[in-house]
Amino acid sequence: MKRTIIILLCLAILPVALWAQTASQFMTDATLVSLSPDKKTVTLRCSGMAEKKKEAVIMAQKSALYNLLHMGVDGVNGGKPLCPVADQAYDRRMFSENRYMSFMANSVDLDNYTKMGNKVKAEVEVTFYLQSLQRDLGRGQSGTPGADKNLPSITIVPFIAQSENQLEVLEGNNVRRAAASSVTAMFSKKGYLTKDYLAMLRNMQNNDILLSGTQSDAVTKMLQNAGTDVKVEVRCQCTQGAMNLVNAIVEIKAVEAFTSTTLASVTLSGQTRGDSTLVVTQILESSSNAQKRNTFFQELNKAFHAISVQGVEVSLSMTIDENVDDFSFEDELADGNIFKDALEEWLQQVAVDENARVDMSNDKFLGITLRVPFYNDKGKTYKVSGFRSALRKKLKELLGEDHVFSIDAMGQKLSVKVK
Repeated sequence: MKRTIIILLCLAILPVALWAQTASQFMTDATLVSLSPDKKTVTLRCSGMAEKKKEAVIMAQKSALYNLLHMGVDGVNGGKPLCPVADQAYDRRMFSENRYMSFMANSVDLDNYTKMGNKVKAEVEVTFYLQSLQRDLGRGQSGTPGADKNLPSITIVPFIAQSENQLEVLEGNNVRRAAASSVTAMFSKKGYLTKDYLAMLRNMQNNDILLSGTQSDAVTKMLQNAGTDVKVEVRCQCTQGAMNLVNAIVEIKAVEAFTSTTLASVTLSGQTRGDSTLVVTQILESSSNAQKRNTFFQELNKAFHAISVQGVEVSLSMTIDENVDDFSFEDELADGNIFKDALEEWLQQVAVDENARVDMSNDKFLGITLRVPFYNDKGKTYKVSGFRSALRKKLKELLGEDHVFSIDAMGQKLSVKVK
């Protein structure tokens, strides 16, 4: 009997393991070949890698669809992914169980093979029934809202040194402001919701901390209040060359707003004649930089897709006020459970894949790390704010009326004090 249970568990886990392995092998170089006038079909060119030619062709077909669903292809759906929110069950059926073939109208092996180590790289042009795929996504994602709603919220942040006054720099430096504005336009064209950073600063211009040079905490708090998911830092450098040519280099780096984990980065450069402000805008929008821009957004979409699957890492610290002498985290509750154990069990239920752990603990302190869902089961944003609300409700239940508590948030760090 025990052996039968183990075998059944292995069979249940196997498709998930196979899907995870396949997802990591997808290529990200899909480009648009053609889109039918009625937008019912789309043809993409993409590559794939495997140990054998036939398998590499299949991986190229799957990679093309993966790009269309989760990373976006320039020229299709405004360059936005059809499905930025992950649904592992849907993806497993689509790729591991080969359901993708029902949406594939045609596939042409371009007979372009490259040996790469012990693997072969193949290239195909594959046509998908785009309209049917979009209809299927509308039904297949359990409670998942549309793509526009679930792209990350972006704030474009021009690079400003810690010693500089942010408001004065942005209002007085036309080139930095133009670079930030052009990058904002890039994101808007891809369907991302962007926040107006300059407007945020103006709303906080009476905040002494923000304008004094010690700005990090205030900026973090401001981005948190704005609901920012991804902070995009823009650095710009212009130099005057011969014959009135202006050389411009713009570095764009997208990072998780509160962990500073880099999600994607790109450097765009060029030279032309004219005012530095116009030159920066022209270079950011130039066709010569189109491929770099596309690759940047593909990397960002891929990284954000991973976040939507793996959740958001939250650091939770809990302390008991020094004036409290009738309670500790090791105390037994009315139902006989230890407070720390009951809290940890609940955290594992809330966390993605039960990814919650107590890193440090004693009777007066708990240091906890967990990954909370980016979206709840209804497809609505959850993240830190949703977890904070759920934590407040759970602590009220565990502590009863004997003690009160406060919860402070700074980005993805939560601090709880029991009083």
